[in-house]
Amino acid sequence: MKYSHIFNRMICFFLLTIAYSCEQADVKKSSTNPDGVITLREDCEDCSVGCCCCAIEAVTPADINLRLCGTCDDGDMPCGPYSPPSPCSTFSGAVKPLAFDANHPRRLFCVPEGGSFRIQNTSSTQTVSFRFTCRPDVTPLTYVNVTLGPTDAQFFHNDGSCIAAGCN
Repeated sequence: MKYSHIFNRMICFFLLTIAYSCEQADVKKSSTNPDGVITLREDCEDCSVGCCCCAIEAVTPADINLRLCGTCDDGDMPCGPYSPPSPCSTFSGAVKPLAFDANHPRRLFCVPEGGSFRIQNTSSTQTVSFRFTCRPDVTPLTYVNVTLGPTDAQFFHNDGSCIAAGCN
């Protein structure tokens, strides 16, 4: 009789361990939407409350480097203040560098809801094209397509619903 209680407790412990492991594995899953963009849920969950999760993808060439300002993400150097044209608002922040290559064509970043931000091409010799959305969880995806010449920058804003657009 004494051994049956120990055996039952071991079985319960084993089943709880398996259930917990499966739950943890489920949190780490990636999902693929119909457009083939992979979004890691835990990365978007890293965005602070009041920030939109944005997915950005290099189009051409595959190897590009961008510099963002006005994100919710931490950065090493201060940037701004910038006063872009309407409907963007004045903002400043910290520089967030993003590097892309053939093996890593997509990145995520966070921007304040209703805030403005700046994206700059850091190359001094090549024109780059990329696209981004600040609603990577909504299908069909609505991308903002951008082409920037060498060292060019462009300002963007998003409304309170994380729909991004360029500034005039």
